[in-house]
Amino acid sequence: VCLYSTQSKRLVRTFNEHDNVVDVVCFSTEKADAVYIEHNGTSDQKTFIKDLARRREQQKVAAELSNGTAPTSNNNNSALEVYQPRFVVSGGRDKNVIMRDVTSGTVALKFEGHENWVQGAAFTSSGKHLVTCADDGLLLVLDLMTKRVSRRIEAHQHFVTCLSLHPLGKPLLLTGSADTSVKLWPCK
Repeated sequence: VCLYSTQSKRLVRTFNEHDNVVDVVCFSTEKADAVYIEHNGTSDQKTFIKDLARRREQQKVAAELSNGTAPTSNNNNSALEVYQPRFVVSGGRDKNVIMRDVTSGTVALKFEGHENWVQGAAFTSSGKHLVTCADDGLLLVLDLMTKRVSRRIEAHQHFVTCLSLHPLGKPLLLTGSADTSVKLWPCK
Protein backbone atom coordinates (compact mmCIF):
# COMPACT_ATOMS: atom_id res chain seq x y z
CA VAL A 1 0.00 0.00 0.00
CA CYS A 2 1.50 3.34 -1.05
CA LEU A 3 0.44 6.72 0.32
CA TYR A 4 1.05 9.61 -2.08
CA SER A 5 0.69 13.34 -1.60
CA THR A 6 -1.50 14.86 -4.29
CA GLN A 7 0.05 18.27 -3.60
CA SER A 8 3.72 17.32 -3.88
CA LYS A 9 3.03 14.30 -6.14
CA ARG A 10 5.51 12.32 -4.05
CA LEU A 11 5.42 9.06 -2.17
CA VAL A 12 4.81 9.72 1.53
CA ARG A 13 4.88 6.21 2.98
CA THR A 14 4.69 2.55 1.99
CA PHE A 15 2.95 -0.07 4.13
CA ASN A 16 4.03 -3.69 3.60
CA GLU A 17 2.10 -5.81 6.13
CA HIS A 18 0.04 -7.85 3.64
CA ASP A 19 1.29 -11.23 2.41
CA ASN A 20 -0.60 -11.09 -0.90
CA VAL A 21 -2.44 -8.77 -3.28
CA VAL A 22 -4.23 -5.78 -1.68
CA ASP A 23 -7.75 -5.41 -3.09
CA VAL A 24 -9.19 -2.54 -1.04
CA VAL A 25 -7.95 0.59 0.73
CA CYS A 26 -9.81 3.41 2.46
CA PHE A 27 -9.09 6.34 4.73
CA SER A 28 -10.71 6.64 8.13
CA THR A 29 -13.20 9.38 8.90
CA GLU A 30 -13.03 12.08 11.54
CA LYS A 31 -15.67 10.32 13.64
CA ALA A 32 -13.99 6.91 13.29
CA ASP A 33 -10.68 8.41 14.38
CA ALA A 34 -12.32 10.00 17.44
CA VAL A 35 -14.04 6.74 18.46
CA TYR A 36 -10.95 4.57 17.98
CA ILE A 37 -8.57 7.00 19.67
CA GLU A 38 -10.91 7.62 22.62
CA HIS A 39 -10.85 3.89 23.43
CA ASN A 40 -7.48 2.73 22.13
CA GLY A 41 -5.29 5.75 21.38
CA THR A 42 -2.16 7.18 22.93
CA SER A 43 -2.33 10.26 25.15
CA ASP A 44 -0.94 12.41 22.29
CA GLN A 45 -3.65 11.12 19.94
CA LYS A 46 -6.36 11.79 22.56
CA THR A 47 -5.07 15.36 23.04
CA PHE A 48 -5.15 15.93 19.27
CA ILE A 49 -8.78 14.73 19.01
CA LYS A 50 -9.86 16.89 21.99
CA ASP A 51 -8.17 19.95 20.46
CA LEU A 52 -9.84 19.27 17.13
CA ALA A 53 -13.26 18.97 18.78
CA ARG A 54 -12.67 22.25 20.61
CA ARG A 55 -11.67 24.02 17.35
CA ARG A 56 -14.72 22.58 15.54
CA GLU A 57 -17.00 23.88 18.32
CA GLN A 58 -15.36 27.33 18.17
CA GLN A 59 -15.87 27.40 14.40
CA LYS A 60 -19.51 26.39 14.80
CA VAL A 61 -20.14 29.16 17.36
CA ALA A 62 -18.34 31.70 15.15
CA ALA A 63 -20.56 30.71 12.22
CA GLU A 64 -23.71 31.11 14.30
CA LEU A 65 -22.59 34.51 15.58
CA SER A 66 -21.89 35.70 12.06
CA ASN A 67 -25.45 34.83 10.97
CA GLY A 68 -24.58 31.68 9.06
CA THR A 69 -21.68 32.98 7.03
CA ALA A 70 -18.72 30.67 6.52
CA PRO A 71 -16.97 29.71 9.77
CA THR A 72 -13.53 31.15 10.28
CA SER A 73 -10.45 29.95 12.08
CA ASN A 74 -9.03 31.98 14.95
CA ASN A 75 -5.62 31.93 13.29
CA ASN A 76 -6.02 33.04 9.70
CA ASN A 77 -9.67 33.73 8.79
CA SER A 78 -9.69 30.70 6.48
CA ALA A 79 -12.68 28.43 5.95
CA LEU A 80 -13.32 25.41 8.16
CA GLU A 81 -10.11 23.38 8.37
CA VAL A 82 -10.02 20.20 6.32
CA TYR A 83 -9.66 17.07 8.41
CA GLN A 84 -6.67 14.85 7.70
CA PRO A 85 -7.47 11.17 8.34
CA ARG A 86 -5.37 9.51 11.05
CA PHE A 87 -5.71 5.94 9.76
CA VAL A 88 -5.73 3.97 6.52
CA VAL A 89 -7.38 0.56 6.18
CA SER A 90 -6.42 -2.13 3.69
CA GLY A 91 -7.61 -5.64 2.94
CA GLY A 92 -6.74 -8.28 0.45
CA ARG A 93 -6.07 -11.81 -0.63
CA ASP A 94 -4.27 -12.70 2.59
CA LYS A 95 -7.78 -12.45 4.20
CA ASN A 96 -6.59 -9.73 6.60
CA VAL A 97 -7.91 -6.25 7.36
CA ILE A 98 -5.21 -3.91 8.63
CA MET A 99 -5.67 -0.39 10.03
CA ARG A 100 -2.49 1.71 10.25
CA ASP A 101 -1.64 5.10 11.68
CA VAL A 102 -0.92 7.32 8.65
CA THR A 103 1.72 9.38 10.48
CA SER A 104 3.75 6.71 12.24
CA GLY A 105 2.94 3.74 10.01
CA THR A 106 2.27 1.54 13.04
CA VAL A 107 -0.45 -1.10 12.88
CA ALA A 108 -3.36 -0.03 15.08
CA LEU A 109 -5.57 -3.02 14.30
CA LYS A 110 -5.08 -6.29 12.44
CA PHE A 111 -8.11 -8.46 11.91
CA GLU A 112 -8.04 -12.01 10.51
CA GLY A 113 -11.76 -12.85 10.55
CA HIS A 114 -12.54 -13.49 6.90
CA GLU A 115 -12.18 -16.92 5.33
CA ASN A 116 -11.45 -15.64 1.82
CA TRP A 117 -10.18 -12.55 -0.02
CA VAL A 118 -11.25 -9.20 1.47
CA GLN A 119 -12.91 -7.07 -1.22
CA GLY A 120 -14.38 -4.03 0.55
CA ALA A 121 -14.12 -1.85 3.64
CA ALA A 122 -15.91 1.29 4.82
CA PHE A 123 -16.41 3.20 8.06
CA THR A 124 -19.97 3.85 9.26
CA SER A 125 -21.12 7.47 9.54
CA SER A 126 -21.17 7.17 13.36
CA GLY A 127 -17.50 6.24 13.28
CA LYS A 128 -18.14 3.33 15.64
CA HIS A 129 -17.76 0.51 13.14
CA LEU A 130 -15.76 -0.67 10.15
CA VAL A 131 -17.72 -2.85 7.74
CA THR A 132 -15.84 -5.34 5.57
CA CYS A 133 -16.87 -7.79 2.87
CA ALA A 134 -15.08 -10.73 1.31
CA ASP A 135 -15.24 -13.62 -1.10
CA ASP A 136 -16.48 -15.77 1.80
CA GLY A 137 -19.93 -14.21 1.23
CA LEU A 138 -19.82 -12.39 4.57
CA LEU A 139 -20.19 -8.88 5.86
CA LEU A 140 -18.32 -8.36 9.11
CA VAL A 141 -19.00 -5.36 11.31
CA LEU A 142 -15.96 -4.52 13.45
CA ASP A 143 -16.52 -2.50 16.62
CA LEU A 144 -13.69 0.05 16.78
CA MET A 145 -14.06 0.47 20.55
CA THR A 146 -13.60 -3.22 21.41
CA LYS A 147 -11.66 -4.28 18.27
CA ARG A 148 -14.04 -7.23 17.87
CA VAL A 149 -16.66 -8.40 15.40
CA SER A 150 -20.05 -7.13 16.54
CA ARG A 151 -22.04 -8.63 13.65
CA ARG A 152 -21.46 -11.40 11.15
CA ILE A 153 -23.90 -11.36 8.23
CA GLU A 154 -24.19 -13.99 5.51
CA ALA A 155 -24.77 -11.45 2.76
CA HIS A 156 -24.66 -13.47 -0.47
CA GLN A 157 -24.42 -17.07 -1.62
CA HIS A 158 -21.37 -16.17 -3.69
CA PHE A 159 -18.45 -13.72 -3.34
CA VAL A 160 -19.27 -10.28 -1.93
CA THR A 161 -17.23 -8.17 -4.33
CA CYS A 162 -18.02 -4.65 -3.08
CA LEU A 163 -19.85 -2.57 -0.51
CA SER A 164 -20.86 1.05 -0.12
CA LEU A 165 -22.37 2.96 2.76
CA HIS A 166 -24.82 5.78 2.10
CA PRO A 167 -22.83 8.97 1.31
CA LEU A 168 -25.02 11.20 3.49
CA GLY A 169 -24.90 8.97 6.54
CA LYS A 170 -28.33 7.37 6.20
CA PRO A 171 -28.37 3.89 7.76
CA LEU A 172 -28.12 2.03 4.45
CA LEU A 173 -25.51 -0.31 2.99
CA LEU A 174 -25.21 -1.69 -0.54
CA THR A 175 -23.43 -4.93 -1.41
CA GLY A 176 -22.64 -6.41 -4.79
CA SER A 177 -21.85 -10.03 -5.52
CA ALA A 178 -20.43 -12.40 -8.12
CA ASP A 179 -23.94 -13.91 -8.13
CA THR A 180 -24.89 -10.72 -10.11
CA SER A 181 -27.12 -9.36 -7.34
CA VAL A 182 -27.02 -6.04 -5.53
CA LYS A 183 -28.59 -5.91 -2.06
CA LEU A 184 -29.67 -2.93 0.02
CA TRP A 185 -29.25 -3.44 3.77
CA PRO A 186 -30.62 -1.39 6.66
CA CYS A 187 -27.95 -0.59 9.24
CA LYS A 188 -29.09 -1.00 12.83
